[in-house]
Amino acid sequence: MDVKTYFKVKREITNCCYKRNCSNDCIFHIFNNGMHVDCVTLEQDYPDKAIEIIQQYIDKEDEKMKNIKVVESNYKDTFELEINELMQDGYKIMSTFCGNAYRAILYNKN
Repeated sequence: MDVKTYFKVKREITNCCYKRNCSNDCIFHIFNNGMHVDCVTLEQDYPDKAIEIIQQYIDKEDEKMKNIKVVESNYKDTFELEINELMQDGYKIMSTFCGNAYRAILYNKN
């Protein structure tokens, strides 16, 4: 993992906690990082563990994305057919959009 990716993902998961107002929900939080140290100490004294935490988050998000499908069509019949096929395979509709085209986002927990 390169440095740019590390800091981009860290900003995403910590919500830029530069004010040291850490949330219990943050995976870098003292109770969640497995080292029982604050996030600054984690990065300075245990950089390999910090990188491991970020990589685990990336892997988990990648796995989630494999289960998401986006269906888009200009034709209502084609759109409905594709959605019905995915729903038969266990997908659930997360959201739909109508405008210039029919669009839906579906998720499968399997």
